[in-house]
Amino acid sequence: MIFERIYDEGLAQASYAIGCSQTQEAIVIDPRRDIWVYLDWAREHNMTIRAVAETHIHADFLSGARELAQALQARLYLSGETPEEWNYRNLGRIESHLLHDQEQFSVGSLNFRAIHTPGHTPEHMSYLLYRDSAPYAMFTGDFLFVGDVGRPDLLSLTDQPTITNEEASNMLFASLQKLVKQQPPHLLLWPGHGAGSACGKSMDDLPVSTLGFEATQSWWAPYLTEENKESFVAKLLDDQPEAPTYFPRMKQLNRDGMTLYGEEKQTPRLTPTQFLQINRLEQPVILDTRSWKDFASSHIQGSLSLPAMSKASSFAGWILRPDRPILLLANEQDAKMMTTQLARIGIEDIQGYIEPNELPISMDAELPNISLKEAKQRHASNEATWIDVRSKGEFEEGHVEGAIHLHYGTIAEQSKMIPSTQPLVLYCASGTRATIAASQLQRVGFTDVSVMGAGYPSWYKSGAPVENS
Repeated sequence: MIFERIYDEGLAQASYAIGCSQTQEAIVIDPRRDIWVYLDWAREHNMTIRAVAETHIHADFLSGARELAQALQARLYLSGETPEEWNYRNLGRIESHLLHDQEQFSVGSLNFRAIHTPGHTPEHMSYLLYRDSAPYAMFTGDFLFVGDVGRPDLLSLTDQPTITNEEASNMLFASLQKLVKQQPPHLLLWPGHGAGSACGKSMDDLPVSTLGFEATQSWWAPYLTEENKESFVAKLLDDQPEAPTYFPRMKQLNRDGMTLYGEEKQTPRLTPTQFLQINRLEQPVILDTRSWKDFASSHIQGSLSLPAMSKASSFAGWILRPDRPILLLANEQDAKMMTTQLARIGIEDIQGYIEPNELPISMDAELPNISLKEAKQRHASNEATWIDVRSKGEFEEGHVEGAIHLHYGTIAEQSKMIPSTQPLVLYCASGTRATIAASQLQRVGFTDVSVMGAGYPSWYKSGAPVENS
């Protein structure tokens, strides 16, 4: 067997390429949209990808399952356990097969069994891989993570929820019971996400675990042992992180189908004249991909800060909409990386990029980055409104005394809640999210905005006033 876990740091998402070394045939499970990574893997190992499998209708990224299956004329395995409202649609000429619980299929000498594991979604399938006729590993998608289980509340955010969060949680409990009773403790568990994904709340960052370890050491283990479903449901639904605003759109597109991505996109490099023309005619969002410190020093009035980094797709899903054209302020390498990152969440109308040193307009806007010392002085004299833009969980663990909480991803929509009588000081853990949030406030008209770049950890360690809730 040839095996590789292909991991996207930005979305903390894992896909898997598994090949039979006897027949040189392979399967890919839960591929992302930029499918050339799997084509490269197949060429490197002299494999032919015969099958593509998807564990469920994803909410956090656009799946590449249809595209990979169509490009290679491979068979596409999907769950056949969907509610009617969430049946896969528009599969066209793709050779697809809808799997049901306990159904088996093979790729070369690799034997799989589909196990229906509802809870995170009603249709969720996990794929059990056999070795010498015995269960060997399971690809658990978003059903079971290392240290956690998939959140059950994402379907409720769509316009066709079909089940309640409590019903989904009950399904998840039953899926865990069935798995622990029916499968051996040495079973390897390869999940669809690692730490940092919004599809769970307390997952570890280890790539793999075993069923025996999870069934004795995870937070849910005692509830299963005691058969205490009610307490499990209460614990599972408590303190789930904020669900990114783009999730419902991803689920709909992954159900209905999206535009095929094709070859790796080449974002055009714009001349100053082209930049001015597009900026005037299209009224795009100018996305500044430099570091948050560079953005704070000077930037184009009305531009948004989104540094080119591995987490860019996750941040972008919160603050960008697919119906607005985008201009990138970036170098060639960052423009290429950002184009791919944005495409993974369906943001594709990128008109081009321009190098910062070729801008035909001035970067005359600033975002003051105040020091920890100045921040303490402002706080002591009550000279500002403090806004914590981190997650709800981070805020509740501890925050600057008197701060209000507005998540960086929804702060523009919630800006009417912000008092306008005082200057604003925004902070996060390091400066990145605070600058992303501050750029949104500047874009909607706030002028007296600053960022405490040192972040909350430095504030806390300095002994400055804090509180929790």
